[in-house]
Amino acid sequence: MNNAGWDRPIPFVETTPDFWDRILAINLRGPIACTHAVLPHMIRQEYGKIVSIASDAGRVGSTGEAVYSAAKGGIIAFTKTIAREVARHRINVNCVCPGPSETPLFQTEFVAQSPKLAESLKRVIPWGRLGTPEDVAPAVVFLASDEAGFVTGQTLDPFGVWRSHDDLVPVQLTSPDVVLGRRRSSRTRAYVPVGSSLGPRLARNLDRPRPARVRQTWLEDL
Repeated sequence: MNNAGWDRPIPFVETTPDFWDRILAINLRGPIACTHAVLPHMIRQEYGKIVSIASDAGRVGSTGEAVYSAAKGGIIAFTKTIAREVARHRINVNCVCPGPSETPLFQTEFVAQSPKLAESLKRVIPWGRLGTPEDVAPAVVFLASDEAGFVTGQTLDPFGVWRSHDDLVPVQLTSPDVVLGRRRSSRTRAYVPVGSSLGPRLARNLDRPRPARVRQTWLEDL
């Protein structure tokens, strides 16, 4: 199991190459090195289970975590590629993508900088709370077990939040702004979780009078 990880939220333009190297060494190069070390033994015995901890940031991105998101996205792609290469040796290779979770790292590196962050995240997670290590462990146990013997190259999200487009509802916005980074017509469609209060809030935010200029509005800003 590849579980080592570290990050610190910093706007990308304020980061340095040394910071990039540290993020990539821990979150991407480490799992690659461990996988490279164990695969020959697994191939010889024609059996093995590899589970890597990626992140939802690697699937959808995360403001202030550009390099971390790139590293975790790399883990997802690496998992799928290795799964293809070693499937004939009956080696299962999968990854787990948690979302925001209550961990010591989250408290020291994220909440310490933004004390209201945890409560803000809880409001946009339909389950109504952050994840915990105990939420992630069963997913790892399953993927490492023989019960997942025909599961490989997959990402599992123990997140308590929406993932499918079917779980989102459209909200029409009468605003010429760029919404979620995309310029549309005078009526713009955005998608928000079913039952979420983000829809009315997003509409109110974008329908306020403002100077005639293009402005980006991100869900993270609400």
